Amino acid sequence: MTRPGPKPVNAKRLEQEATQWACFFYTLRDGQPGYMQPTEFSPEHTVGTLITKGLLRGNASKETRKSRARVGKPLGPPILIPVSRAAAQLPETMQGLPVVKGAAIRGKKRQAVRIWSVMPPVVPKPHVWEQLKNAHTAPDIKKAARGIGNPSEEFSKDLRNAFSSTLEKWAQHPDKAISYYVEEIREAKKLPHYPKTTRKRSDDKRVVFLSKVMAGLTLGLAPISAVKRLSHWTWPSDWAEKPLREFEQRQKQVFSANRENP
Repeated sequence: MTRPGPKPVNAKRLEQEATQWACFFYTLRDGQPGYMQPTEFSPEHTVGTLITKGLLRGNASKETRKSRARVGKPLGPPILIPVSRAAAQLPETMQGLPVVKGAAIRGKKRQAVRIWSVMPPVVPKPHVWEQLKNAHTAPDIKKAARGIGNPSEEFSKDLRNAFSSTLEKWAQHPDKAISYYVEEIREAKKLPHYPKTTRKRSDDKRVVFLSKVMAGLTLGLAPISAVKRLSHWTWPSDWAEKPLREFEQRQKQVFSANRENP
């Protein structure tokens, strides 16, 4: 009697999960840059009113049309915020405008509000990545996993929020998923596919390898099966910075053209 093969898994789903893990591991190692942009937000209206006025596009359900919102209009090009703890500690005002993180817009609901709209950088935990990639025992892997979600450490919440799995609730937290599959991860590192050199490119390959392994494990595949099925898949280390820089350049071109042709 032959042994049953690995569970059938949709290839696209496997790539999606591997991508989520790669984004997380790169963020753990390198962080994510942020940006800030001077923005004017409209007075608060119902979504239906904003659509009618042409400030919002698209269709909305009856319930959504009743909800209230503001619409932002950029007043200038964005400024990239580098990855550093110092850069994450932003002042309360810049050039006379309040600095606001996320969607917490202050001001009277019936008035337009001008602010610096900020997406803060995510500060990495490179020491935890070093622990994880160099761990070869179950206790060491569990120690690295605890370092990911340690609530006593600053920026843990931002780091955990950088990962968004499509699986069950326990797998939406990478620290818990890593702890759950400690033995499988330890065995996976013995595979010849796991890079062992100290070159920078090899470290990127370790991110990709562990992303394949974790995607496979959370979908019921053995590490070797996941690695083979994703043999042609990879993910770039500049996945977060490159699109932000492209967005910055496009916005600079738009505002430069507007100044030349008012």
